[in-house]
Amino acid sequence: MSKSFNGALRRSTGSVHRARGWREGDIAMQLGEIAKANPEVAIGSHPFFDPQHGPNTNVVLRARDAPKLAQAKREVEEMLERVRRAQSPS
Repeated sequence: MSKSFNGALRRSTGSVHRARGWREGDIAMQLGEIAKANPEVAIGSHPFFDPQHGPNTNVVLRARDAPKLAQAKREVEEMLERVRRAQSPS
């Protein structure tokens, strides 16, 4: 944990962005499970429309504890990979 110039605690931030056509609803339940398992990490999902790829979602993670942030980010990335595999044609 580090302190800013005025002494306030800084928050570590990690952002995961995937331009794969995932709608927020495609990953909302799984993100909720990850958030429950990582209460020290704030997880937000922000849908947007990309003209080239269609509907997409940015996932943002914030925490004061860098190792906890890294763990939650790994879990999100693993979940996104599982979703990608599940949506790929067999």
